[in-house]
Formats: sequence, C-alpha cells, structure tokens
Amino acid sequence: MDYLGLLPEEVWVQVASALKRGADRSAFAQSCRAFAEFEKLSREKVSVTSWAQASGPICLGTFSNKLTSYLSQFPCMQSLRLVGPNSDPEDVEKFAAGFGRYVLPHQVTRETLVSYEPAMAVTHYLGPAERVLSFGALSATIRTEQLYPPALYPLSIDDHILEGLMGACSRVKHLEVRYDDGISGEGLGCLAGVRGLRSLHLVECSAVKDYTPLKRLLQLESLCIQGLGPSTSTSLTDSAVEQIAANCTTLRTLELISHTSLTNAALIAIGQFCRNLSTFKLHPCRAGPIDSQGVAALASLTNLQTLQLTNLVNEIDPAFQPISQQCSGLTSLRITDCPRFSRWALRRLAFHCGKLTKLDVSRCKKLAMYEALVDLKLCTNLEDLTLDHCIIESQPELFKSLGENLGKLRRLFARGCTGMDEASLGYVLLGCRRLDTMVLTHCRLLQSLKWARLPDLASLKTLDLTNCRLNWDEPFSVALAKCTGLTDLSLAFCAQCIVSPDAFEALFVHYPGLKKLSLARNSGWVRDWTLESTFKLSPNLVELNIHGCYLVTDSGLQSLLSLRSLNSLIISECKAITEDGLVRFAKGNPALESLWCDGVAQGSLLDQKTVCRILRGCQRLKKLAVKSLKPTEFIWEKGKILRFSEVR
Repeated sequence: MDYLGLLPEEVWVQVASALKRGADRSAFAQSCRAFAEFEKLSREKVSVTSWAQASGPICLGTFSNKLTSYLSQFPCMQSLRLVGPNSDPEDVEKFAAGFGRYVLPHQVTRETLVSYEPAMAVTHYLGPAERVLSFGALSATIRTEQLYPPALYPLSIDDHILEGLMGACSRVKHLEVRYDDGISGEGLGCLAGVRGLRSLHLVECSAVKDYTPLKRLLQLESLCIQGLGPSTSTSLTDSAVEQIAANCTTLRTLELISHTSLTNAALIAIGQFCRNLSTFKLHPCRAGPIDSQGVAALASLTNLQTLQLTNLVNEIDPAFQPISQQCSGLTSLRITDCPRFSRWALRRLAFHCGKLTKLDVSRCKKLAMYEALVDLKLCTNLEDLTLDHCIIESQPELFKSLGENLGKLRRLFARGCTGMDEASLGYVLLGCRRLDTMVLTHCRLLQSLKWARLPDLASLKTLDLTNCRLNWDEPFSVALAKCTGLTDLSLAFCAQCIVSPDAFEALFVHYPGLKKLSLARNSGWVRDWTLESTFKLSPNLVELNIHGCYLVTDSGLQSLLSLRSLNSLIISECKAITEDGLVRFAKGNPALESLWCDGVAQGSLLDQKTVCRILRGCQRLKKLAVKSLKPTEFIWEKGKILRFSEVR
C-alpha cells in the first residue's frame, strides 16, 4: 500500500503559518481543485507497507494539502468513502479522558516519521483503483512501526469539502458518506457534476434536512439512504422520494432504511417511475401508515429480484397477490417483523415465485409456521432459509416432508425456533444433504442430537449450537462425529454439558480442519486440559473464543502457543489469567492480530505498562480490547476507535 513521504520543509512552514492564522474551510475547495500542483511532489515520495492510525487535533490546512496531494496519485480512483464522527460528543469527550492511560508516549521526530496524514486514513477499497478515506483521525506511519495516539477529535465534512473532493475525484463511481453532521442537502447537489457517479450511500448524515437535490443525479443506479431512526425529527419525506423517483429512472437498487415519515405515496411513486429496479429494501424505524395499498404498487417493478420489507405493522397480505404474479422473477425475499404477514401471502409467493433461492420470514407473529412449512415445499430451489424466532409446533413428520422437498437447501438459520427438536432436525438433515451452514442458537428443545442413522455430514461447514440445552451423551458425540468437514463450531453457553477429557478428545479428533471454535461461557468444563486438547487435535485453528471461562489459567493459555495459525483470541472475563501470563503469551505469539482480554486478572484494570508490553509482543496486532475506566470499554485498532459499549 502506498503512502506519502515527508513534505519538504518549506511546505511545513507554510502549513504552520496557516495554523497560526486559522484554517478557513472555504479555502479547502480551492486547494482541492488545485491538486495537480502536488502531483509531482507526491509521486517522488517513498512508500511503506505497514501503517498505523492515531487520533489528534484536526488541522484543515494540513489536511487540505495532504488530501489533494494524495488524490493526485489516483486520477482514476472510482470509489470514495467519507466517514465522519460516529459517536456523541459527550461519549467522545468521556472516552478521550481515559484513553491516555493506555497509550505509550512516543517521540516522533522528522527522522523517524515516514508518513503523516492529518485527519485522513487511507486503505484499500475493492481494488487497486479504489480507496477508502476515513475522516476524523490522524494517520501516520513511522519506521519503528509503533505509534500510540493521544486522544480523539472528530472532524465533520461540510459542503465546501465535499465540493472540493468532487472536483478532484471527477471519475468516482461509488461514493459513501457515513456518520457526518456537516453536509447539507444543498451540498449533495454538487454531486451532479460527477458524471460517472453510479452509486451513492448516505448513512446517518444528520445535517441533511432535504434529500430533494439528489434528483439531479440522473445517471444514478444505486441509492441507499439510511436515517438516524426515531430519535430525530428530520427524515426522508414522501415529496423527496417522489422527485428522486421521477428523475432517477435508471435506479436499479434502492434502499430506504430507518426513516419515520414515509407513507404509501412514496411507494406508489417508486412503482410508477423506477421500473428498472431489481433490488428494493424498505425498513421504517417505527410503525407508520404504510399498508397493502403502498406495497401493492411495487407489483409494477417486474424486474424485481430482491425484495426486503421490515417492520410494517399494518395489513399487507392483499399486496402479495399482484406482486407474486407480476414479480415472478424474485430470487430473494425477506419479510421480517411484519406481525400481520400470514400464510395466505406466503402461499401465493411460494406458488408463483418458483425461482426463490433466499427466504427470510423471521418474527412474523401471525405466520402459522406449521401450515406455512407445508407451503414451503413448493420452493424447491431454496438455498437459504431463515426462520428466526418463529413459533413452530414440534411435528417431526412435517420436517421430514420439508427435508424431502428442499434438497438444494445450503443454509438454515433457526435462531430461537421453538419447534426445532432433535427428531425434526434429523429429518431436515436426512433430506437436505447439501447443507453447509446451520445456526440453531437458543433452540431449547435441542437437548441431544440423535442422528445415529444418518450418513456422514461432510458438507456441513458451520454449526452454531449456542445456548442450546445440550447433554453431552453418547448420541450427541456420535452425531457431531459425523460432521467431519466442520470449519466453524460454536458450543457457547452450553454450561450444562458435563464433558470429560476423553469425550472431548474423542470428538475433536474428527475436526482436523476446524478454524473457528467458540466455547464461551462454559466455565464448568472448559479448563486448561480443554485448551491443551484443542491445539493437539485442531492445529489449524484461526479463531478461539473462551469468553467467561474463569477456570482457565496461565498454563492453559501458554498451551495455545503451539497454534501457529491462531490470529484471533477472546479471553474476556477469564479472571484466573494473570497479567504476567498474558504478557508471556503475547511475547510468544507475535502473529496474533486480534486479542480481547478485558476482565482478566480478576477483572482489574490493566495498567499502561502491561498494555504496552502486550503491544510490543504482538507485532501484528490490529485489535486489542482491554478494560478501561468504567463505565466504558474500548477496542483499539491501530489507534482507531471502533465502537463504544457500556460495561454491565
């Protein structure tokens, strides 16, 4: 990955002078337009292959120069992503106060600094001709490959900056703006000057009060507008949707997510003008007036292949009569959290839409799944089926019929499905021989797996049995032993299992290709011997999660050093692991890329010295989670804040 080297000293003098005078945002657009002046300068600079991010005060003058200089290297750049601050100011301020305790002061001189890019982080995005630019943090690379940031100061992208960027990046085809509070609706109008722009994603842009200027983007093919949810009074309106739909008739993908005020009028306009749509997703953030009248207008979209409707509380069943007949080319259908969606509508979709390969009807309370499963037999081309939190009576014969007809099924998701017991699941497996993914979390009727009469399930790659009330008996071991091709296995929250070392080894000897394993919250049987068996029987393990297994000690942790392929480890709340044991493990595993160790050492806070020793030991570490000052914890990714979360 290419990065700019040091700017000549005279340029830094000019930047320092600009800092003293105060940076003017209006000058930013002018400097972006003049990016050609920096082209020769940027092409002469050295390149490095590793980089780190830091956070600090934002200098618009420096930012302007460095950004335009960098963009001059990629005149054919086709993808641009702008990421603004994604946290409340109070959270940022609170976090910044405690962040300094976990960083190592480092003196960066002009001799050790290889690259310094204030307020901009650069990484690959989809290809060599496309880049991601993340705003709101400093980015730097030093020769020692160590960098420790002081604090976090977010930067918002405003209309002037966006205008300048679009002048410099005239060939951009995909633009994504996230979590920004500076760009207004009028600022979006400047995008009309980018003739090649085909895809636009606007995610939680709080300053946009009116999306009507988007109607000028006549060549747009993909548009995603995600609002801030019910917490804000501003949202996408029917009028804006009508004008966008009437002018942007070339749209093929349209996603309207987390808006509060859309009505049937918006859907009617979409059905009337956007006849080329192949993908449409609608997810209101709260109950609204949209009903079957608006949904029925989507039947005009005869090229529709993907339809997603979420959180529609009114009657919508009648709309699926015309949709199923006129949109027979549907291949992906997701109807979730729609309490009045019933079997009547699903039956028509199953009868007319024979090309369906993906179906998700999660949390549709009115859907009588016992009857609905009978109709699903008609969807013989289904490859993905999601029945999360559906109420199904335990009828093994029904699942037997389902398995016999869905022979192409490859992925089954049944999280919290009430009627999924071991007999029913056995019939599904008997018929669906191509299954490679099964997610059965919170299926409380699964207490054992009596699949003794089934052939080997070598095609099954992913099996998630999190929080199932499993008994580690002989039928269970025999059944799992048939899944010889597993690469991802989760037995998290199965604390009631009583597992002996011999039983554990007898099972995992069948999984030499296992790459991901989760044994979280199994404090009763996950101990040092469990980890010792793991590295012996699954030497190719890449990710391991033993969160909350408080009987694991330093000895068990050290046994993982033999797993040379391990790059992600979660040992959060493993209180028996000491700070010294953690540091020794870090020194012996320099290839580790992700380490979650919050709550170790009896839940105490790790001091600055311990964190620095971990960072020095794990030379390739990208993500580090440690317990910080209450009530927040942070995740560190080369100095970039990934998210905030409360510690309960």
